[in-house]
Amino acid sequence: MVDDVIMDDDLVAPTATDSVEAKRKSGLSDKERAILVGALGEEMAEKVMDEAIVTLEKMEGVNRFEITVDRQERPSTLFYYDGDDIISSGGIEKTEAIKTLLPLGIKAGGDYSVSDMEKVVNRYLNRFRAVDTGRGRKNEQVALLRNVRDITKALSDVFGFDDPRQLETFMAAWLMKDSTCRLSGIPGTGKTTVIESAALLMANSYGYNGSEGRYVANNLGQIRYYEYGQNYEVYLNRDDATRRDWDNWRFTDWMPNSSISGAYTYGHEFLLKVGDKAKKPMTPEDFFKALFNCEVKMTLNANDELVGLETRPILADATTTTTSGDVRSGKWTALYSIDYSKIITDGNSYDTDAGSNEGYKFREYLMDNFYDSRLDTGGAGVKSIQSEMLSEIGVAKIDYDKRADEVLYGMEIQQISEQDQRTGKTVAAYAFEPVPRPVVTQPIKFFNEANRSQSGVEDAILGLIAEKTVEYRGATFDSPSFVAWMDTNPHQKGNDLAFVDRIDTELFFTTITLGERYAQLNERYRAEGGQAPQALLVGRISDDGNAKDSITPYRFADLKNVWKFVGEMPFSPPAAEGVYDGLRDIAILSVLFTQRYFVRTERTDILGNEQLQHTIYSAQDIHQSPLMDVSKASNDMLLKDPQEDFAKRFGSKDTDAAFQAPALFKRVLGFRFTNSLVKLSRAFAFLRGKDYVTRQEILDALPYVVGHRLGPARAGEDSEGRSNGLVSNKAFGTLLNEQEIIREFIVHGYLLADTPSFLGQEVPRPAETNQTMMDSWDAFFSRCQEALMSSNNFVDFETNVMEPVKSSVLGTEDGVVIGYTPVHWHLATMVVENERKGVTTLKDYGVHKNYRLMYEHFLTLLDRPTDWDVTTSAALVMDYSVHDYFVLRGIVAQEPNLFTDDRCRLLSLIDSRINSFAKGAPNNATIQTVASRVAIATSEQFPTNNDKFRIEPSPTAFPVRTYGDPLGAYGYLITQGGATIDDASLLFTNARYTTNVGNWSDQTMVLVGDYPFNGNDVSLNPQQTDLQRSRLFQQMTSLEEVFGGMAGSGIEFYEDNESAFKTSADIGSFISKAKQTIINAMGGDMMAIQEINQGVLMGCFRLEHAPNSLGAKLLIEQNKVKNPADDHLRLWLRLRPLGSFGQDSTRMKIMFTIGITSNFLLDSEGLDNIGAFASMNDRAVLNKANFGSDDATGATGWEAKGLADAGNLTGEDVAYYQQLYQQVISGE
Repeated sequence: MVDDVIMDDDLVAPTATDSVEAKRKSGLSDKERAILVGALGEEMAEKVMDEAIVTLEKMEGVNRFEITVDRQERPSTLFYYDGDDIISSGGIEKTEAIKTLLPLGIKAGGDYSVSDMEKVVNRYLNRFRAVDTGRGRKNEQVALLRNVRDITKALSDVFGFDDPRQLETFMAAWLMKDSTCRLSGIPGTGKTTVIESAALLMANSYGYNGSEGRYVANNLGQIRYYEYGQNYEVYLNRDDATRRDWDNWRFTDWMPNSSISGAYTYGHEFLLKVGDKAKKPMTPEDFFKALFNCEVKMTLNANDELVGLETRPILADATTTTTSGDVRSGKWTALYSIDYSKIITDGNSYDTDAGSNEGYKFREYLMDNFYDSRLDTGGAGVKSIQSEMLSEIGVAKIDYDKRADEVLYGMEIQQISEQDQRTGKTVAAYAFEPVPRPVVTQPIKFFNEANRSQSGVEDAILGLIAEKTVEYRGATFDSPSFVAWMDTNPHQKGNDLAFVDRIDTELFFTTITLGERYAQLNERYRAEGGQAPQALLVGRISDDGNAKDSITPYRFADLKNVWKFVGEMPFSPPAAEGVYDGLRDIAILSVLFTQRYFVRTERTDILGNEQLQHTIYSAQDIHQSPLMDVSKASNDMLLKDPQEDFAKRFGSKDTDAAFQAPALFKRVLGFRFTNSLVKLSRAFAFLRGKDYVTRQEILDALPYVVGHRLGPARAGEDSEGRSNGLVSNKAFGTLLNEQEIIREFIVHGYLLADTPSFLGQEVPRPAETNQTMMDSWDAFFSRCQEALMSSNNFVDFETNVMEPVKSSVLGTEDGVVIGYTPVHWHLATMVVENERKGVTTLKDYGVHKNYRLMYEHFLTLLDRPTDWDVTTSAALVMDYSVHDYFVLRGIVAQEPNLFTDDRCRLLSLIDSRINSFAKGAPNNATIQTVASRVAIATSEQFPTNNDKFRIEPSPTAFPVRTYGDPLGAYGYLITQGGATIDDASLLFTNARYTTNVGNWSDQTMVLVGDYPFNGNDVSLNPQQTDLQRSRLFQQMTSLEEVFGGMAGSGIEFYEDNESAFKTSADIGSFISKAKQTIINAMGGDMMAIQEINQGVLMGCFRLEHAPNSLGAKLLIEQNKVKNPADDHLRLWLRLRPLGSFGQDSTRMKIMFTIGITSNFLLDSEGLDNIGAFASMNDRAVLNKANFGSDDATGATGWEAKGLADAGNLTGEDVAYYQQLYQQVISGE
């Protein structure tokens, strides 16, 4: 409809107004807005009004809309029209009224179309829509990274890292929020020194106040009094509100526009001796008092309890002198006695701080004019400053004989008065109240000698680092977000396995190289006079900012900002997420360690006896993994070191053959290590200045997060903690530790294959290529996605992709799997799971948008299988029929985009609903496999899988149901006369039923009589009067009375001679005939005896729907079934023996069966031609020959007649007639 583009450069830009929004929204009249909506459609019109950068307006005097979207503010014609009255009830008239469709004057050609107009305008707007390429985030990263790199260099200068990877990983550990890093090394390798040195740079607490009280406002303007400043003390146990406010305040810095004072008394500027002018020394104590000297007024009640607290600043200048007093006097009282004449010398006046940031400017003044006097006192002063800078480190010294409470808590002992319950006297007592130690409350945690801990200590620490919460004696204490450090000696025993798993990373500290050792000695003793690294860093922090080596450290709040940024590092390119997915790499790598490479064969032997075999049912499910999930195992054999074939198919330590690398490991890791991998790889990407996490960062991080989890630990019966996760200690070769094993064997030998290795033999790199294992997995994943995308039916994908992969991963007995890895199976299933959960949408699911929504829709339909226009609550209680579920079953069976396990589960649930109406299929192999053609998929709709895996229930078959009458007249028809019972099956010496006696359990309605019988002397048999009084006869009479009003005429039938069938007026006449047959048989009538024995007395009668039943509503209203007047049910009656009965029998055991079923359909082909209800006069539906295969002439047979179960029995019908049956058998 677009002919060409005409550049309209002569248009004049409209006059700009003060409000762009006003131009966008109010620049058009209601009529003009309506024209815009009519021309573009409502959605696109809104976009145009929202996205016009400068203007969108109706031009004066011209029927034309102009839009300005480009940054040069050049207007373009959006469209113009002729006349004012162009809007009709159907939208814009499809006339020549719309002349131009697009900015720049694109002309219309042909009929006008709103949808075409929408597409073209959207393409135009796309030219000017900004795309987020991550530039803003990159600028933030550059600023943060510059500081971190400065800090890293300073740390490297004073501490010997002979391996750059070690330094990078150490810094990365600091950038991981809520992380724990273990430093392993022999004594004297500097583990404690490096942690303290880094803390000086990454979480410097200079200005920390942990001894003096502070008055501080909260965010509601209330004044709180923190008795020990930034330190946690026992008073905080007793006031949750104060504790929460304190926790929110204690790490905050001073901000100019804040209404809450910062936490740190002074900043690092107080360390600088040189400012814009000469600075004078001041003690930290004088700084504190001068700044926080405010007036306080307390209000106390009669019990001397505080009920009110107010503060106000003191406006101080060179003439101000204050005198302290009792703040509990009820009067405004200054906190300290201070003469400000020697402090304020610039002629200005300043507010002191009263908790609401009033003293911000005064604090700046003090730092500009004074410096920390401790700088003048030599080593002692530096030591004091260093200690203050490390106040936010909580250190716990672990030892074998320390309990958890000694490590994590202190105890406040208070003398209290309490009443003696026996004497009533007041006596003195002592209360013990726990107080958390700094290792709990501070953000930097250091557990010294962590591997010397008891199990109880480990449990307590584990709770702290895992949940950031500890509990002791009923009190709960929370930790802030943290970075925790542990140091251990690798030559001593390991920690508990669960404890080790909570450690994110491990670094090995060794004695440094000769070159690095010389550099450190030179730095420390020649250049800096023999100071420790911590003191060297304090010196650099206090240097003039212009000095070459000066450094500005981070506060904890700064570290939290970096944590936030690092925690948001993406795993895909910001502007091209489909190019690479790092989270998929992490998921793939997790497979290498979260399971043992044991295959799950289809059969298993029991008790070690190969003769005792069991075929595993679940193994026949195509989506069932071919690998064992040992993480769920309690089987002791699997948890040790099995040597059976299933454990060797990816290699064995006991053979010379090569094997796949993960076969080296016997310890199965949980999912937690992947969280560590996410955090560390993000930190690496940040430190390397990358926009997102790449594969390089993930592989580099892998050894640091996995090695220690496979290393020495207490597990099982190993109390010494020397058990490791390898199949043999010989697996080390000459490698030093598990971290090296991961780096060498897994990363380089297996994943990258960039070094000659035994591992490459089973996963060979293609000749003359640089393809790595990771590359091959990428390619395989893409191929799987493409295969699913192009499949006509998901069973094609399962047959052509999943089944071959599963077979290849299973391998063969006594063989080693070559080429394929377990990861290939997981990748194939990942494609399935991503599609299943709606992560991807590789197929078109129509209105359902994705697979998950489609599947959930099918689940919803189980409770409301039809789409009647009713409310949800009404639909849930609607009277559905069997046919409604037939249709739903057909929809599920025919849906091409369903995975087999989901399809089978849905079909099973639907079949269960159908069986609640119509029971199951009879126990007979010759029954019809297609009860209703609407309930199945054809072979064209559902391709065969050549029996390569189990598909049950079958989408292409749906056997006829018994409707609870498998032994009755209906059962006789559908089994073509096969519903027999043999005498042997009824003997209690036979534990399992044979032939069709199993159908007895499905026979829902039956009346039973058991009479003595003597064929030689019938005078000994019950007489007619005896029989009339018998329970069977009374129940048969009750049946006539209860059902008679709902039943109509019927037909007696047997075999396949339709001309011999007899019309029966009603069920009363049939029941009378049945009674008389029994009476005659008791009298010795051989014909009667034969009729009972052969069960030939059968009848089918019309039965009306229950009073509240909706009947065949769907069949009639939507499927347009022919002759809806025949929407009735069928009542089936039959007299038959229980077992055989004849002249020589000693007892007559009789069954009078009752069956209620749906009607039949004739000439039914499916939903497109549902056919017609069978009339009660149609004898073809009572001919057993029509319930079998078509004969050679096509005159009889299920398909020839187009027979089908109409499924018009409803839930109301079932409930109603079950109640009537209960009346029959109870005699009520």
